[in-house]
Amino acid sequence: MIPLEIGLPSTRVEQYCEPGNSECRRADLDLLPELQREAQLRMASYRQRVARYYNTKVRLKSLRSGDLILRNAEVSKSQDQEKLSPNWEGPYKIADTCRSGAYQLEILKGTAIPRTWNADNLKLYYQ
Repeated sequence: MIPLEIGLPSTRVEQYCEPGNSECRRADLDLLPELQREAQLRMASYRQRVARYYNTKVRLKSLRSGDLILRNAEVSKSQDQEKLSPNWEGPYKIADTCRSGAYQLEILKGTAIPRTWNADNLKLYYQ
């Protein structure tokens, strides 16, 4: 209680009864698992709504074997990029699709590049 409630009685102070309060607390404790389940269901539905909203904004890149692409120069080179260096390098050719979003590249002459590349670091090359 705050000091003001001691001097000026409020409805909360006037209607307080000890035996009824302990019964209400026990009833609240009995209902606690049900309230937790409801909260878990609300959180799950919230996560589904957020995921659905996010997935509507996502655009998948449809790259196929044989497409010409450019790769991000910042990711492909280990040293720091200078201010006026090109952002994209290539063109390269997609040799194989490893899984959704991962591609094996090769130079236009046919030499394979040793690692796979994520679709976020690639963009389609238009001639």
